[in-house]
Amino acid sequence: MIRPDRHRFILLRRVWRDHVVAPTILAQEPAAGVIEDWIDAGRPLVVAASAKCDREGSIRLGIATPDKRRFGIVVMPAAIDRLLPELELAAVVASTPLSWRIKIAQTLEVAAQQRLTLTVFGSVAWTHLTGATYLRESSDLDLVVRCDRTTDILGAAHALLSIEGSPRLDPELYLCGRGGVNLKELTMMPEHVLLKRHGGPEMVAASAIIQALGVR
Repeated sequence: MIRPDRHRFILLRRVWRDHVVAPTILAQEPAAGVIEDWIDAGRPLVVAASAKCDREGSIRLGIATPDKRRFGIVVMPAAIDRLLPELELAAVVASTPLSWRIKIAQTLEVAAQQRLTLTVFGSVAWTHLTGATYLRESSDLDLVVRCDRTTDILGAAHALLSIEGSPRLDPELYLCGRGGVNLKELTMMPEHVLLKRHGGPEMVAASAIIQALGVR
């Protein structure tokens, strides 16, 4: 199994314990009880960036609770039951606060005009998938942004980020097979930007990112 992209959600099999890479985590409190209860209840986990020291082929997963606690576990692919579909922004509107709806509608309109595909992760995704209350009025709207080679990504980014009102957009530009970069940071065109990816983050030339996207 190819390691899923960061921010994707998965469900584990009932025999997941047999495929935990570092089972000692399950003997540590309070993490043990939270992790086991969460997974055994059939709740989703999110794919996190792997570390250089991770066992080859292993998958690092995370759990976020409504009270902002974070827990992690590393498993082998045999633990995975299924990879959940990505959550498009348009499909999760009902899971967001009413005060967000106008800006979300404007965001979707800009995305259509600029040929962008927007999916969600973070608090909106956790709220939509679990039904629990993760969102607050001050929460950001975390987005994964995909574009095709005909899109002027800098122009599209400026259009997206210029939308006023709440929530604050926190978009990450998806780079197929390579990871993602913060879109707001990229629009500032620094010499280098932080690429978040499996194996650990690295600084890459912003100009190389733009060139790879086909922007002239």
